[in-house]
Amino acid sequence: MSYQLADTAFLNTLIIPGNWAEKNRELELVKSLDADIQNPRSLSSFTDEEIRSFAGILVPGGHAPMGDLGDDVTLGKILTQFHDAGKPTGVICHGPIALLSTRLTDSGFAYKGYKVTCYANKEEMSNEMMWGAKLGKKVEDALREAGAVVEVATVPLMPKVVRDRELISGEGPTSAWGFGEQFVKALQGQGQGT
Repeated sequence: MSYQLADTAFLNTLIIPGNWAEKNRELELVKSLDADIQNPRSLSSFTDEEIRSFAGILVPGGHAPMGDLGDDVTLGKILTQFHDAGKPTGVICHGPIALLSTRLTDSGFAYKGYKVTCYANKEEMSNEMMWGAKLGKKVEDALREAGAVVEVATVPLMPKVVRDRELISGEGPTSAWGFGEQFVKALQGQGQGT
């Protein structure tokens, strides 16, 4: 992955116009993570001991997860470990597609019957019309077919966060704040039996 901090600064200026304090705080955060971002690890490089040491797992959204995370055997094993341990799992936007990777484990789809939200079909259809391109599958349909109980906002692009047991899901970018709050609460609840 290659990026320039100048590019990040430019994007933050567009996304957070006039909020220089927030922009600078985010730039400092990116600088502090620079070494990790430049040298990512593969999922298969994590030992079971390392995985057990993590308090939770977060799968962000965007179209990137749609490419391979739903069919990643290693991710399926990791998510199943978190599920079995009751550790917080956060997924937002298109990120919930990753939950499908648990179908590839011996125990099958770990989130069957779970309530979850994701980027809705209605939202996806508007993007397809706007950009003139279609995804091969939609997250909402794929999760329903696997046995999840998918809940989406009545009005597209409105915030929606769903928590079912250890799984916290957010519908899309407008849900980021509420999703973040719920995920942090779940992480803070570790060790307190919640």
